[in-house]
This record gives sequence, structure tokens and C-alpha cells, in this order.
Amino acid sequence: FFFSSRRRHTRFLPVSWARRCVQETDMGIYTYMKAVGVGLGIFYLIATCLMQAGRNSIEIWLKDQAPQHGTVSGGFDAKEFFRQFTLLILILVAMTFLRAFAYLVVSTRAARNMFNQLTHNIMYSKMAFFDKTPVGRIINRVSQDVWAIDEQLPFCSFIFFDYFTYMVAIPIIIVANIPYLMIVMIFAGYFMMTYIQKQRRISIEVKRQDAVNDSTVLNQISETLGGLQVIRAFQKEKLFLVTFLGYLDQKIGTQLTLEALNLWCRLKLQLIALGALIFILISCLSLIHI
Repeated sequence: FFFSSRRRHTRFLPVSWARRCVQETDMGIYTYMKAVGVGLGIFYLIATCLMQAGRNSIEIWLKDQAPQHGTVSGGFDAKEFFRQFTLLILILVAMTFLRAFAYLVVSTRAARNMFNQLTHNIMYSKMAFFDKTPVGRIINRVSQDVWAIDEQLPFCSFIFFDYFTYMVAIPIIIVANIPYLMIVMIFAGYFMMTYIQKQRRISIEVKRQDAVNDSTVLNQISETLGGLQVIRAFQKEKLFLVTFLGYLDQKIGTQLTLEALNLWCRLKLQLIALGALIFILISCLSLIHI
């Protein structure tokens, strides 16, 4: 919210903000990556790739060391096997510590840079922005941005890079053994990306409405506390209570809707992945019986 140009601060309206939010989501992702820095971003990506390479190297090595056709050859050396396996495990542990260190450095650097930018944009905003925007809405958006900087964005980046390297490495290994399965993976990836794009637009709109409902609840609390004596003098306590409960119901409704959308998205993606895995399993079984 506070990471775009100053023009956005001076022309704040819920509807126009929602329209710009849909158009500038990619810019927000770019802003976070820019806050990380090119050097640290490359370092974190390399550390994640090395850890994933360590995982896959152990799997490939175990596949090569497995007995052929259920028999153990006479030249099998158990001591050499455990020595090499222990060495690979130690390398994987070292790569894991390297990735954890890179994640700590990257998340701290990005949080510091983005918080400094957030503070700068607020302090140097025009007074018209503070005149047109309620204080409760500003406090709510700042708290949401700080929470996203400290908690949500680092965790999402960690999950993204982890699953990205995993989703790139595993298909390469599978296609290297069974080349025609690339067609299945291309179709599964296309369906996943198409559904994710649709789900992304819907989630942005629901999050926008959730932020607006947060602002109405905070504004209602602020106005009630500010005019408490007047409310008691005119005996309007019930009216303000009903209004507050109505705003609170809207807030809870948008949160439940967002949670339902996330669960439904996960279910559909897992069904697509399950279909691809079933096809791969059938293909592997057919190759075994040939």
C-alpha cells in the first residue's frame, strides 16, 4: 500500500485503490526483490539450488547403488557404500545450513529496506493524503504492511524458491528416465498456471475488500470512543452496537471467504498434480512389466 508513488497517497479511494492494486501486484513483487538486492538474491538462489542438488544427488546415487534385479553382486563393499553415503549426507547438511544462513540474511535485508521505504513514503506524503484518509485506515494499512514485511513476504519467498527448485529438479530427473512424460508435465503445468492466474485476481479483490472492512471496523471504534459522552447523552448505545456488529460480520465474512478460496485453490492444484502422478505411476508400472 505504501510502496508506490506519492500520487497514490494523494488520490486514495477504495475503488481506485482496488483497480491499481490489480495492476501493480507484479510491481509489488518486483519491489520486494529489488529490496533484497541482486547480489543477495543470486546468492540465495544459488544456495537453494545447491541444497536441492544435494537432495537429488543422494537419490540418483542410491538408484545407481541399488542391486540389479533383486540380487547383490559379489563386489559390493558395505564400508565404501556407507562412507560415500555419509559424505553425501554431510554435504547436504552443509548446503542446508548455507541456505538457512542465506534466508536469514536476505529476509533481514529486505525487511530493513522496505520498512525504511515505507517510513519515508509516509513522512513525505502530502497533507491532502492525511486529510482525505481516515486515521484508522492509515494505521490498519501500516500494520498490515509491517506484518507482511516481517512475516508474510520472507516466508512466501522461502516457500517459493524451495518449491520452484523442487518442481524444476524432479521433472528433469523423471524426463531423463522417461522422456515422453514431458508431455504430461507440460499439460499439468499449463492447467496449473491458468487456474493460478484466475485465483490470483479473485484473491486480490477479496483481500482488498478485507482491508476496507478492517478500516470500517477501526473507524467505528475510533468514532465511538471519541463521541462516547454524546452517545450516552442521546441514548444511542444500541444503534452503535448494532452498527459495529454489522461491520464485524462483514469483516469475518471476507476472512472466511478468503480462507475458502485458498483451500479450494489448494484442492484443485492437488487434484491436477494427483492426475499427473497417477499417469506417471501407470507408465512406470507398464515399463516394469514390459
